[in-house]
Amino acid sequence: MPVFGFSSTAFAEEESTEKLQQLIDKAAPNETIRLKGMIYLGPAKVDKPLTIIGTEGTYIGSLEKEKPAIEITGQGVTLENLTIMLTRQTDDTPAIKVSGTKHHFKNLEINSTGRGILAEKNVIFHI
Repeated sequence: MPVFGFSSTAFAEEESTEKLQQLIDKAAPNETIRLKGMIYLGPAKVDKPLTIIGTEGTYIGSLEKEKPAIEITGQGVTLENLTIMLTRQTDDTPAIKVSGTKHHFKNLEINSTGRGILAEKNVIFHI
């Protein structure tokens, strides 16, 4: 079954993939992570203030069922110039799950068979 335009096997073994969570874990609070135009594997959880900026051809997605590609908690997360893909879900799993405040989303493309963005109660974010 195609995932992100790739077969599941190619996606899992593609040399141009990197686990997004590892980059997030290495980043200091308030740092900017600049992603190359390639596929980044989730799921990823951002629980500190970070800016994640992609370029043309930057895709973030997850092959794990019932988990969003990106989960955001806390404050001050910015996502910019990214394509978020979640196409293997059979339920209402969101591509992006958001809680907390002061988040900014700019120029995102979301392709999901579930939900696009799930904002938990009392969430403040700007699109």
